[in-house]
Amino acid sequence: MHPGSAPALPPSVATRLRTVILNGELAPGTFLREVEWAKRLNVSRNTLREAMRDLIAQGLVEHRPHHGVAIRSLMEIEIREIYAIRMTLELRGVCHSAYASVDQMNTLIAQVGAMQEAARIDDWNEVATASLRFHRQIVSFIGSPRLNDLFTSVATQARLAFSYAPDMRRFQEPWIARDSQTTRRQSRPNLQEKPNETPGHQSGAAGCAGPQSGRSGDLLPGRDIATARPARLSRPSRRS
Repeated sequence: MHPGSAPALPPSVATRLRTVILNGELAPGTFLREVEWAKRLNVSRNTLREAMRDLIAQGLVEHRPHHGVAIRSLMEIEIREIYAIRMTLELRGVCHSAYASVDQMNTLIAQVGAMQEAARIDDWNEVATASLRFHRQIVSFIGSPRLNDLFTSVATQARLAFSYAPDMRRFQEPWIARDSQTTRRQSRPNLQEKPNETPGHQSGAAGCAGPQSGRSGDLLPGRDIATARPARLSRPSRRS
């Protein structure tokens, strides 16, 4: 650490709890008992309550009078909004992948490998976790810490939505090959980081605005949780 620089801060309690939810360890309706979680996270109950308020604001938990704080169950309209946000951010991430570094692309490839390995051992909960990490990595190509944090909250809500799929294997399996295909296309030799350009300021990325922008519209899958079946987001239809 350089002289005068501040030490790295540990993840906040809210961030740690959000990670637990993102990893699929807590299902909708699960109560977060203060005594248990304060002990588990080694924090005071007051600190835990502050974290709970943050998670309530993020739409991940809810306070139930006379019962306590529980993981939220999402409504169908919320799930549709989650996937609309995901489509917007991930398409932008695909545009910026043309400028991703080798290390960034290797991280993306590693998440595909994690999905494939989890599927091999029939661990579909881990497949879902690796899948969300994969899509978080795509959004990170944009180069915006604020959008990264926003997408982490959205991805965590998406993880809650996964619980509505009656068969996790049937829900996740079709997208392993799809995400692998996405990675192969994004790793093509012509998609190299260009000199004198930084993420968020490239002339090429600036013109990539949405589903009509060439290859990005063909790469990103979506999942219609409301009907528990895969649905492509490449050509979204208007809903009445």
